[in-house]
Amino acid sequence: MKPQPPQQVWDSCDSALWYTCEIAADLMAGRRPGITLDVVAPFPPDAPDGWFWASGDFALYELRANGDGSYLRNQGFFFATGALGLAATAAIAMGRAAGNNARRRAAIEATTPRWTAIDGGHLYLACSGFKMHSATGLFPWAYSDVDSAQMVAPQCVSFQGLSSRGPISWVVSSMWAELLFITWALARHPRHPQVVSGGWLPPGWLQRCKTYGQHTRLATAALASSGFSSPSAH
Repeated sequence: MKPQPPQQVWDSCDSALWYTCEIAADLMAGRRPGITLDVVAPFPPDAPDGWFWASGDFALYELRANGDGSYLRNQGFFFATGALGLAATAAIAMGRAAGNNARRRAAIEATTPRWTAIDGGHLYLACSGFKMHSATGLFPWAYSDVDSAQMVAPQCVSFQGLSSRGPISWVVSSMWAELLFITWALARHPRHPQVVSGGWLPPGWLQRCKTYGQHTRLATAALASSGFSSPSAH
C-alpha cells in the first residue's frame, strides 16, 4: 500500500489568520471588533479603549551590507634555499595567494546587502499601532508613522516609516503580520493594491477555512473600500 502523506492540521497560524479576518470584517463594517484575546503586557497600550488586540513573537529584519569591501591582506615573507626549501617557499606563496583571494572574495560578498536579523522579541498590536518589545527596549509605532507597507510573504510584512533614528525599511516576521498589515491598511490606505486584490492573505487560505469548518465572515479577501469607514470607537 502506498503510504499516505501526513495530514495537515489547523495550527496556531491558521487561528491567527482567522482572528485577523474577523477583525477585518468588523473594521470593514465600521464596528469595534467584537472578539478579543486575553493579552497581558508589562506596559499599557496607547489605544483609547485600553486593550491590545493580539501579541506574539516577532523577528525584525533590515536590508544591510555586513562589510565595506576591505580585508586584511597577508603579506608575510618566507624564503628557504635548497630544493626542498624552494618547494616549500612556492607552496607557502601559493597558499598565501589563495588565502588573500578568498578573503577578497568574502569581502566583496559582504558588500552585497542582505536581509539581516537585527532584533526579536514580542509584538503587541492595538487599534492605533503596535509595539515591539525586546531585550534592547520598547519600540512603539503608531500607524500614522508608517508610510508604506505590504505583505512580502505569509507572516512577513515589510514597512517603511520614520523612526527616532530616521527613515527605516524593515520586515517584521510574525504570525500576526497579516493583522498588522490589514489594520494599518484599513486605517491609512484602504485602496492598497493588496487590500483591493485580496493579496494580503495567503492564496487559498479562505478555502482552507471551509475545508476545516472554520468559517469566517469574510466571503473574500478582496476588500472593496467603497463605503468603508473607520469605527468611531475601536
